[in-house]
Amino acid sequence: MKFIIHSFLILLTSCLLKSNFVYSQNGWQQQTSGTSATLLGAVMTDLNTAYTCGLNGLIIKTTNGGNNWFTLNTNTGRFLRDITSAGFNTLYAVGEMGIVLRTTNGGSNWITQLSGTDSTLVHVKFS
Repeated sequence: MKFIIHSFLILLTSCLLKSNFVYSQNGWQQQTSGTSATLLGAVMTDLNTAYTCGLNGLIIKTTNGGNNWFTLNTNTGRFLRDITSAGFNTLYAVGEMGIVLRTTNGGSNWITQLSGTDSTLVHVKFS
């Protein structure tokens, strides 16, 4: 009985490992962001431009498909959990203590918006 259970576990593990390789996607390339800070939210606004946000109010941006990243000044130290695009050059970032940041110029300036809550905002999305 012990042999059967052991054999079953080996077979199950093999099937799970094989399924991960069968369904994985090709073409992904690791990017170097230039920061060791935790990054959570990310959004691409076109083929080459992307933003990501994280600890201590950090938002970084690339305009060349991830080859180079630069830090945007958000004037906050709060943990930003998510970022989304709401149209051409307009983005919103949300995070701890109800912070909502908005830019209408691709991240050159970020303005704090009132959210009406002190709770952490985890996700933001516009459709």
